[in-house]
Amino acid sequence: MVPVIVTLTTIPARLPHLWPVLDSLLHNQTLAPAMVVVNVPQNYAAGLGSVDAIPDTWKSSGSVQLVVNRECRDLGPATKVVGAAAIVERHPKALVLYLDDDHIPNRFLVQAHALVQHRSVRPAVWCGRGEIVRQTPFSRKIIDQSCPSCRVHIPSGVGSVSVPAVHLRIAALLKRVEQLSPLARMADDMVFADWFARHGLPVQTIGQNFLLKVRPQATDEWALHLCQRSDCTTSPDERYRKVAAELNASFPPLVDSPVTRRARGRVKIWNS
Repeated sequence: MVPVIVTLTTIPARLPHLWPVLDSLLHNQTLAPAMVVVNVPQNYAAGLGSVDAIPDTWKSSGSVQLVVNRECRDLGPATKVVGAAAIVERHPKALVLYLDDDHIPNRFLVQAHALVQHRSVRPAVWCGRGEIVRQTPFSRKIIDQSCPSCRVHIPSGVGSVSVPAVHLRIAALLKRVEQLSPLARMADDMVFADWFARHGLPVQTIGQNFLLKVRPQATDEWALHLCQRSDCTTSPDERYRKVAAELNASFPPLVDSPVTRRARGRVKIWNS
């Protein structure tokens, strides 16, 4: 099987709670990843604090290399993927597996993603959990979808997501995220889903959630900080419509695929 690079990010308030996540990835996987990348920017957005030192307990284990990447820009939750752009580009044959920082992976996480990717008949995005977006004339409804091999719209970082590095096109994705508004960057799962759709990558679920919550009362400090700066509304539907409109207006579909052919006018991926 191809080597697996696990990548994630964190913020200063969550750093003290991250070791159980790393410990599981480094020591407890039935299939060990080749590398675990933790993207920790030197400078975070104002109000989020800073990370001056990395804990001494954060060390590589056996064949698993732990990389604390400080050479990345704070691009909100999307930093979990695009923060590792320079590293992933050096490993084009790897499988990129990303997840959120407040959930502990169980021991089958890496092996499960490696197996479904190995058996895929075509390049695809696989997630432990995904969401289907249903539109009504009045609101957006997201339906959690976790059945085996289901096609979904939005792969969720909460459930872990894998994609072959060569099809991720991470350098171009980094540029894409840098061009988005702070509000859109908060909706990183939507941004990544948009990117996959425009590149003709189907998104499917493995049918099992491999992550357990680290902190039951964990809050999304990135989103809270954004709202304090008055860049978001109190309505999830309104936030969704704003982000959807921005993604639709950014650029047309890049490939001819069933996903993009269904997009109205060959431009519109999201209903906004």
